[in-house]
Amino acid sequence: MKCQIRNLKSFLLLPIFFLLTGSMSAYATPSLPSANITGRLVTDANNTLSLSLSFISQVNYLDTSYAQGNTPGIESIIGATVTMTGATRVSPGSLTFTDGLLEVKGSDSYTYISATVNSISLTIFPDGTVALNPNLDATNPATLNLVMSALNTDTTHPSRFVDEWRTALNGGTIAGMLIMAELQRDNYGNIIGDPTGVSNSNISMGLLDGSPAAPPAPITARSMGYWKTHDAERGQYLSSAIAVDNRHKGAFHNSSSQLEDAVITKGKKTMLQKAQQELGALLLNIAAGLSEGNLLSVSQLELIDPVLNTPTVVEDTVGEAVDDIEAVILNPLSTSSDLERVKDLAESINTAE
Repeated sequence: MKCQIRNLKSFLLLPIFFLLTGSMSAYATPSLPSANITGRLVTDANNTLSLSLSFISQVNYLDTSYAQGNTPGIESIIGATVTMTGATRVSPGSLTFTDGLLEVKGSDSYTYISATVNSISLTIFPDGTVALNPNLDATNPATLNLVMSALNTDTTHPSRFVDEWRTALNGGTIAGMLIMAELQRDNYGNIIGDPTGVSNSNISMGLLDGSPAAPPAPITARSMGYWKTHDAERGQYLSSAIAVDNRHKGAFHNSSSQLEDAVITKGKKTMLQKAQQELGALLLNIAAGLSEGNLLSVSQLELIDPVLNTPTVVEDTVGEAVDDIEAVILNPLSTSSDLERVKDLAESINTAE
């Protein structure tokens, strides 16, 4: 299962950490505290990759409470500087860099967090998004690119956030980091800079250290109307829903904002928009615990297309329905009737009909 990623749109940087504890054969994704930071992802003329003007702006605790300001004796990490240094381009124009050092330090240079970022490679998407480790998967060792070396607190530098993370690690040191950033644009919307050379990108998505405890997964799927009107629950699962989408055909193009916009859109809609809205709700249901292996009902099977090139294969699960729905949505030749069929299929799963 892909690790869960929560999107908090009000923050500019969100690297995501999921932890490995114990032996190399046992990957764990416990509920973790998280921290939001604002900042920029920078490639410079010296062929280095770094974080610039970055600091922790909010911490989120295991009990789902959060803090945007420090509290004496409890939290002091808000406002701490976040840096990544030492990552050097392996060759001119390359998007691959040597290992970097990630540090979170207070104004007095006290180090709260220190870790090595391994296997650094950037991916550029057509919409101008730059990603570091976009395929982070807690069950895949190849995507776990972070090695922790320090998680520190003392009486002068208390941090409930760091203490909760240290407890969650339980002696483990291996984690993963993901960063999504948007390349700068000029006043005409043209992209400025290129990560193969010099670039300065506002970081737009991710979480530092994982995510707080998720609300209980629904026993059954929830309707599109539920996800449209329940902002907190939708926000909790939004980035995980994009991870599900990316595992299939990527109908929302790795954009949590596109998915959310599709779900909450109001007013008169085209059949394409209706299909996208129900698909968005279905992806949120899967992120919240609906199994992709669940078998479709008889009525739902009547709405799913067979695999055209292998007619002996029966598509009969929720996950296979997602593939069918996304294929139709992404096909520019799909008719209104095609779109209505997959809209009805997604809706029937979302409403458990």
